[in-house]
Amino acid sequence: MTGASKSQVSRLCVEIDERVDAFLNRPLEGEWPYLWLDATYIKVRRSGRIVSVAAIKRYSGSELSRSRFISALLDSVPEGQQI
Repeated sequence: MTGASKSQVSRLCVEIDERVDAFLNRPLEGEWPYLWLDATYIKVRRSGRIVSVAAIKRYSGSELSRSRFISALLDSVPEGQQI
């Protein structure tokens, strides 16, 4: 589309605004699963040394069921170290 007039652009924006508003205000029905990730650093013993690792926490579920797991333990990279 080239050479759109100001009134054409205004009409398109109104139509888009109406569609966005309808989407944002629709009722949420049924089950809506979710996944949320978080991490915390903990000290662990590896090969006789104390090292810092990231414990990745996963929270998942829905309104009907919720679960929480530690998904992974990842060796952290010291600040300033190149990856």
